[in-house]
Amino acid sequence: MTQDTILHAGPPITWERMSGPLRGAIAGALVYEDLAATREEAEQRAARGAADFDPCHHHAAVGPMAGVTTASMPVFVVENRAAGNRAYATLNEGLGKVLRYGAYAPEVIDRLRWFRDVLGPALGEAVRRLGGIDLRALIGQAVQMGDECHNRNRAASALLIKALAPEIAALDLAARERARILTFTGGNEHFFLNVSMAACKAALDAAHGVPDSTLVTTMARNGTDFGIRVSGLPDQWFSGPAEIPQGLFFPGYGPADANPDIGDSAITETAGLGGFAMGGAPAIVQFVGGTAAEALRYTRLMYEITLAENPAGRRRGSTCGWWPRPVSCLRSTPAWPTARRGSVRSVPASSGRRASVSTARSRHSRANIVTEEDRGMYAQAFKVGMRAPDDVSEAARLLDAAAFSAEHVVAILGKTEGNGGVNDYTRALATLSFQILLAERSGQKVAAIARRVPIIWSGGTEGLMSPHATIFTREPDRGAPSGQKRFAVGTGYTRDLLPEEFGTAIHARVAAEGVRAAIKDAGIDSPADLHFVQIKTGALTTERVNEARRRGKSVVTTDTYKSMAYGRAAAALGIGVAADKLDGGTLTDAVIGHDFSIFSEVASTSSGVELMNCEVIVLGNAARSTSGLIMAHAVMKDAIDATAVREALRRAGLAVECELAAADRERLINVFAKCEPDLSGSTRGRRHVMFEDSDINATRHIRGAVNAVVASVTGDTMCYVSAGAEHQGPPGGGVVAVLARAAASR
Repeated sequence: MTQDTILHAGPPITWERMSGPLRGAIAGALVYEDLAATREEAEQRAARGAADFDPCHHHAAVGPMAGVTTASMPVFVVENRAAGNRAYATLNEGLGKVLRYGAYAPEVIDRLRWFRDVLGPALGEAVRRLGGIDLRALIGQAVQMGDECHNRNRAASALLIKALAPEIAALDLAARERARILTFTGGNEHFFLNVSMAACKAALDAAHGVPDSTLVTTMARNGTDFGIRVSGLPDQWFSGPAEIPQGLFFPGYGPADANPDIGDSAITETAGLGGFAMGGAPAIVQFVGGTAAEALRYTRLMYEITLAENPAGRRRGSTCGWWPRPVSCLRSTPAWPTARRGSVRSVPASSGRRASVSTARSRHSRANIVTEEDRGMYAQAFKVGMRAPDDVSEAARLLDAAAFSAEHVVAILGKTEGNGGVNDYTRALATLSFQILLAERSGQKVAAIARRVPIIWSGGTEGLMSPHATIFTREPDRGAPSGQKRFAVGTGYTRDLLPEEFGTAIHARVAAEGVRAAIKDAGIDSPADLHFVQIKTGALTTERVNEARRRGKSVVTTDTYKSMAYGRAAAALGIGVAADKLDGGTLTDAVIGHDFSIFSEVASTSSGVELMNCEVIVLGNAARSTSGLIMAHAVMKDAIDATAVREALRRAGLAVECELAAADRERLINVFAKCEPDLSGSTRGRRHVMFEDSDINATRHIRGAVNAVVASVTGDTMCYVSAGAEHQGPPGGGVVAVLARAAASR
């Protein structure tokens, strides 16, 4: 391990996609290793690739929360003598301001250096004097004392300190250092957690790499993704979005403040401890919320996804096999989860979105992992009109008629009747209205819908454009793929952007990561099958600009309206890199919003103050789709390019000469177009004055004009037309995409 190598929790991840706690921990680690003097310098170093990031699991190691491990940090070494392998974990820092939560204050760094210089060497000497400690026996005793060795380690920590204390007291150290060691370890009820994790890692690594085995050997989260590894595919991760935890929060905090799940500590569940043993640790419910009955129910659920029961539990008090059953359980604990369609649960701890903030006492979470086997899909789309921004009545009627299920909704894309500007609050109102509808019909919380379903609105329905929403659904396959590529939809989310990152090359790279994830989610294999990529990103506000200034940072513009253009431009170039294979070297601040000769042919981006990340919807065709719909697109060279509209319709298999044939009109689901007034001030040699109108913004003029062009061909004014096409098609033009029922699916 080199000095500039930084190990982290969870599956692999790049700096651009890392959450705030993980970034904060990495910044603190670089300061700790004397590779940076300040957090700002550390973040700059990390952003330019001066540090090598790799999962702890790739190095036989595990780490709680951020899991950051560097070259000079002392580690526990756990040896699996039966299999001959070892596993490693750093020392537990306790609670409060700690590196694993993303804290990097001076006291955090000082504590880590004390670990390195005093605590680590002392613990190592004490363990060596004992000739090692039998962790299997210790864990077995702790489980019978009410621990589950993940969130509750009170008994295990006490047993460990009881074994070490006499040797620590005999060390040749100053009395004050011996006292500090015993005070710190004795007062840290989570001290054993890292040891428990390393013990589970050592046991599971021995089972990793067995051909054709479906045994899950890793479950881990990095604050952005939840990933698993299975024994029979030792070099491959299967990942999905990490979810926001459910649990107890400190006063004044709630789910909106929490970061998605993070940490390697789910290795305990993977080995049959933690949440899998909650039924035997009734005291844990005071920590994670709920009741003793619920704890027992969680344990019973785990039998459904595991290969076997813990063999050591067949005889109470047995020390053979793995660990004994809890005395309060009627059965041995479920052990060794296996990969199959479904989900797994874990019971770790949460951190805040921002580095150095811990907001949750503890919680449980559910993770859904999509595998290659699951990526076939039956995708549908439903267009519903809206009489007001909060009108969801047409969607409700479709749900009542069982046209689709709320659980299968994966994205919504629509037009609201606001002004499309910074102060267009119709978008937020429409979003909340649909979130409430889906939550009520699915039994989920609104917060869960917000994390799962990107709902993207373009404000402004000028001219004849009719407000509406297109609802995209995805469910398990119906039959086998026909061999023809059919409609597929995928979604993705990125981390929140800092105000100083907004509209810059960093913004574009973050967007590209989100698009790649959405393409993978859709199961689309070729760029030629991508037809429309929609990103909704944020915008700067006066508050966000001032927040950056207080930290000594500059922003791309202080004009909040112009920031929307920069956001659209950066997101569009991110789409180009991920979908059109634009050269990533073009992603410089000097290009964004200036060199419009560089563009994506399938990009559509919009911005709004209601968010600061990128929400991504990818529409295209995939071989594994069994949908009855098909997607196609063309590129409008300017605002009145009706020929391109007709070409897109024909590519979708619809008959059109001047206007769409009546027989095919019912097959059309929707048209999605992006537009921009020609920056030259003229269209096909004729002057336009959209930029000179001080009363109505140019984006409002162009939306009404292009909607009329599209409607003149389709015969339907209810289509999606969004303005502000920076780097989205050629200057003055933009993508026009068609979603329709395939000819054989009338």
